[in-house]
Amino acid sequence: MKEIVRYISSPIVLLFLVLPGVIATNTMEISPSTESFSPVEYILDQQQLWHTDEGSIHRNSWYAQSFVPSMTPLTKIDIHLKKTIDIVYPLEILIYKNLTSNPLTAMSIFGDDIPYWAHWIECDIPDIEVTVDESYYIVVRTNSPSGQSLRWLHTVNTSGDAYLRGQIWTSNDQGETWESLEKKNYHVDATFRTYSYVSHVDLICQGRFNWTDVKPGETMTGSFTVVNGGTPLSYLDWKILTWPSWGVWTFTPSSGNDLRPEDGAVTVQVTMEAPHSGVPDEYFGQIIIVNKENDDDTEILQASLVTPKNRRAMEWDLLDVLQRFSPCGFPFHRMFNLLSFL
Repeated sequence: MKEIVRYISSPIVLLFLVLPGVIATNTMEISPSTESFSPVEYILDQQQLWHTDEGSIHRNSWYAQSFVPSMTPLTKIDIHLKKTIDIVYPLEILIYKNLTSNPLTAMSIFGDDIPYWAHWIECDIPDIEVTVDESYYIVVRTNSPSGQSLRWLHTVNTSGDAYLRGQIWTSNDQGETWESLEKKNYHVDATFRTYSYVSHVDLICQGRFNWTDVKPGETMTGSFTVVNGGTPLSYLDWKILTWPSWGVWTFTPSSGNDLRPEDGAVTVQVTMEAPHSGVPDEYFGQIIIVNKENDDDTEILQASLVTPKNRRAMEWDLLDVLQRFSPCGFPFHRMFNLLSFL
């Protein structure tokens, strides 16, 4: 309480009571976090394009085609379908690791959105990670009655195998049991294409530190964000490379691994103990965050700190400003000297 009374009794504070308008601030500015993911350039992985026959897809007849990817992630598939009648029910396209488990990803297409006659239908499924050189299944199903079936074009070959890394399967009990249509010297494969993309990461950081009127040795806090703005299912390893030499800095966390775009932003908590010098000064510096796998992928955050002058010097500086802009030449310095003796 004594400190408060002593401060209020200061002459310059008394002047503030008469002429308010100057506000001291101590702020830390953080820019809002943004997410800007890189566009995907599709790369064709697996395919089987030949067709000599077609299979009817309806509520009692489902089809599946196995395939073995050579890339990850799996991001899109195409299937060659034939439509000859109005379709009311949607068509479902699902990806399974095995036919007795739950689907890994799925999407549906309204029957009205499937064009008449034979067309390649693009199925932009939600991206999933797959294990290279292991088998997966494209399952195509619908609740349409047999009179409103779609046809999945496929090839039957007795002299060779059109797709060596898979085969076609069918279920007549809505997926309870499955049977391969391939027999000895009788190869059956549906038409399909699978796509992946070259994965890459993009380090994005948001934040700026602007501390003012900081006392020597005072502890300041703040935060900034780290985002992977690369392709979906890419993995970013990052670390804080350098920070200002003034003050004592602590970052939590100071690094991270396997950050995906789907994970959103990581918030880094920052603690900074200001320099203990009593000399008024201004400090400027940078916090540099880097992609561990790519030194060219860096982000720079600006940081500044201002320690105040002693109170007496600040008061005289303010009096100079008041005197300069006084419309009537009011003797602020003389008044200040008189008040200081009170």
